[in-house]
Amino acid sequence: MTETTLPVSLALLNFAGTLARRDPDWFRPEGEMLGHFGRSQRTEGAIIFRLADHAVRVWGASMLELKDRKFDADMLRELSPIVDRESSVVAEAALAAFDCSMISHAKDCLASAAGEVGTSEFVGSQAAYAAIALANSYHDIRKHEVYESAAALLAELRSDEELLQ
Repeated sequence: MTETTLPVSLALLNFAGTLARRDPDWFRPEGEMLGHFGRSQRTEGAIIFRLADHAVRVWGASMLELKDRKFDADMLRELSPIVDRESSVVAEAALAAFDCSMISHAKDCLASAAGEVGTSEFVGSQAAYAAIALANSYHDIRKHEVYESAAALLAELRSDEELLQ
């Protein structure tokens, strides 16, 4: 992956766009706002690693827990935050032990963040698909909570404030 010099993150555009295609009522306004005003003070790399971290340690862990794999879910939640290439490689090694398709989007997102393969656009779309897969596993209220967490992540990454983690 190469660092982008665009004022708008390609990872965020694809994250918002993929979510907007899946649930337009929730995400189309966010996606449109991002396209017009979505400048971020974070580097593309920081955005990519934050998306991968959330896809793995939040949505991937929740998916495993939903499928009665609490031990595995707890293992993902206890991983160190994914903040750079080194921490993403460590997390990728931990995920290699999981032979399941239920967290494939989180694994693909992480693999792109950890290596030279994939693009920031791919990371953004795979993070969105991780959220969508989890949301599709729930009914009304819980589905709503997953989409709220995706919207909160999008808002966090669009903001100029430093990450709190």
